[in-house]
Amino acid sequence: MRGYAKIFTMQPTDRELLEQTYKIERENNKMLKGLRRNAFLGGIFRLVWYALLFGLPLWAYVTYLQPVVNSMMNTAHQVQGTSAQVQLQLQELQGALQKIPGYSYLTQPKQPATQ
Repeated sequence: MRGYAKIFTMQPTDRELLEQTYKIERENNKMLKGLRRNAFLGGIFRLVWYALLFGLPLWAYVTYLQPVVNSMMNTAHQVQGTSAQVQLQLQELQGALQKIPGYSYLTQPKQPATQ
């Protein structure tokens, strides 16, 4: 009770000083709470920003580009397969032409007649 009694028996200047200190302490506490809130919200905003920064291109690739890339890859594989089939058929055609009598005579380069 002694400490409580001192508050009521203070000098007016001491009381004003205590009230000013209390007012400044409340303002300081309010500012600190605001700083903590802003830091927390800034951290959440930064997390969302980085999630968008890295997640949006990945989502766009999976949604839009991956089907196009897969289609292009399938087309490239089909072209390679068709090219191999054409080469095989060309070799078979050359083999069949070799079996025709007189074909080798037609394919030999002509020698100029010597005079």
